[in-house]
Amino acid sequence: MNRRTRGFTLLEMMIVTAVISILASMAVPSLLRSRVAANEVSAQATMKQLVTTEQVWRQTDSDRNGSQDYWTNDVAGFYGYRDAIGASLKMVDINVATSDPVGWPTYTVAPFNLPGTASAKSGFYYTVMTTDEVGNPYQNDPDGDGFMTHPTGFAFCGYPATYPMTGVRQHIVNEQGVVFAREVGSVPPTIAWPASDPSTVGWVAVE
Repeated sequence: MNRRTRGFTLLEMMIVTAVISILASMAVPSLLRSRVAANEVSAQATMKQLVTTEQVWRQTDSDRNGSQDYWTNDVAGFYGYRDAIGASLKMVDINVATSDPVGWPTYTVAPFNLPGTASAKSGFYYTVMTTDEVGNPYQNDPDGDGFMTHPTGFAFCGYPATYPMTGVRQHIVNEQGVVFAREVGSVPPTIAWPASDPSTVGWVAVE
């Protein structure tokens, strides 16, 4: 006996669509949380990398100014600044360098002429912090070359490119090497070190 093949009824299609929508509504937030968590782990690793890079910079006098000081001009300079023979230093991965939206454009013009535009690294941008907890500047230009250094201190901020889609917490670190994080919402990056001990003002150590 032959049976005629029938298609889905409108009611059946509506039920299937509703089930798919429910499953998607449950899955998407979970995927988003996983991505955000991965981005923040990456941010913490990048902050630690910047601390290590600063230590190397100071020990080797990478900017050849005759002083053992820290580079506080920008993040991008760890890649784009030129060495004694005119080559880019490349002390960090280029993805870290281009995640500095303020510093990177400096190195895409003469005399540096590096290509590309700034873009977030794993959902985060990175920038230097400009003052310590009492308002003293991290950025000084003792030799008058236009690039900023500091004899004893530095600090960086890593912040979500799109809060809360790519991350929910800003991350900060200074010469002490402890990474702190705090959810501050969709605000500009923190550029002043918040306290001698950031944990007293709402920041949490994430090591």
